[in-house]
Amino acid sequence: LNPDHFNALRNKSALLTDLGRVEDGYRVWCDLAEKFKDDEIDDNKRMGIAIIGARFAPKFVDAQEAIDKIEKSILNTDDNPFRKAGYYQLGRLQHYLKNYDKAFDAYTACKQVEIEDENWDPEEHSERIDQLIDCWRTDVPIPFSRAKGVDGSRLIFIVGMMRSGTSLTEQMLAQVKEIVPGGEMNEVSRSLPREDKVTMRHAQRYPLMRELYTQGRINRMSKQAMAGYNQVHRHFTITDKQPFNYAYVPLIAHMFPGCKIIHCKRDPLDCCLSNFTQAFARLHLQTHNLYWLGRFFADYERSMLAWHEVPEVDMIDLQYEELVSDPENQSKRVMEFLGREWTDDILEFHKSKRTINTASRDQVRKPLYTSSVKKYTPYEHRLDELKRGIEEGRARPHGG
Repeated sequence: LNPDHFNALRNKSALLTDLGRVEDGYRVWCDLAEKFKDDEIDDNKRMGIAIIGARFAPKFVDAQEAIDKIEKSILNTDDNPFRKAGYYQLGRLQHYLKNYDKAFDAYTACKQVEIEDENWDPEEHSERIDQLIDCWRTDVPIPFSRAKGVDGSRLIFIVGMMRSGTSLTEQMLAQVKEIVPGGEMNEVSRSLPREDKVTMRHAQRYPLMRELYTQGRINRMSKQAMAGYNQVHRHFTITDKQPFNYAYVPLIAHMFPGCKIIHCKRDPLDCCLSNFTQAFARLHLQTHNLYWLGRFFADYERSMLAWHEVPEVDMIDLQYEELVSDPENQSKRVMEFLGREWTDDILEFHKSKRTINTASRDQVRKPLYTSSVKKYTPYEHRLDELKRGIEEGRARPHGG
């Protein structure tokens, strides 16, 4: 590692922080800021230093000072990832300072960096969810049974909306003997037939063409996906916390006989606001507009209600608000569902040293906290479009 290389130092500071070694990351950042003075570097580098520094606020860096440094450079940088990260940090720090309107404006600017002329059609998405639910109607016989020759009892699927507690749930389960966390895996979506095409840009693939799913195909999909899970561990139980697997719940139940599914739920306004205020590594277009988010949430909600009616689905609901307010009893309920023994270690999840690569990595390194419950309250006067999206989505008749 070249000690005078800008990107090397910047990336080292970020990596150490991601790994939970915050003080080490801060020391590297101090070295970076010392070697590359503001008046000797361009706006992009100034912005890069300011973004990393903001991650250490308010513990090691003054929050207002971090805000000032970002605002000084953000309008002049032509690096979109830096602009996106900068607006996100502005939102986070303005929230900390209780400047809620400034925070909301910063989060809105963050969401506008990536999309520009992009568009997400909520009605088209709702029509696709109609088709998806119709594929698994309980009054129409399914032309295949569960996969043959595959034991799904080693698999636990943790599903739900993004920002609903899936990472927290997996981190708690990771403390249980012989449960190995797989993180967000894509084995199920990868196994879908190529013929089941996506028509929406940036859209998730859904199993919509029921005629493609013969018994032979289900068996092949199951074996293909299981080969991926076996790369995590061949004998222990594996968790897959890919949130978007919620769309595949009935398919999962048929692909992996004996598997368990934990559905993480959260207050609609808190969940959607958390999606809107998060700078995801990947583009999730529906999170860039509050009305779109509301419609997407309503579609997710009605699909999960439908999956509870599918006989083959073995699933438990886990409400985020109840988990953080009563973790012992809620985790015991989950362990009973999984047929596992509960231990105190489950409540010590935040002491784990394992690497987490999702947006929740900072939260799951802290003890349980309730500060994210009703977090939408100071922003409620800005959430009319979100509420409209949820209400219209819920009121929309199936089939349009």
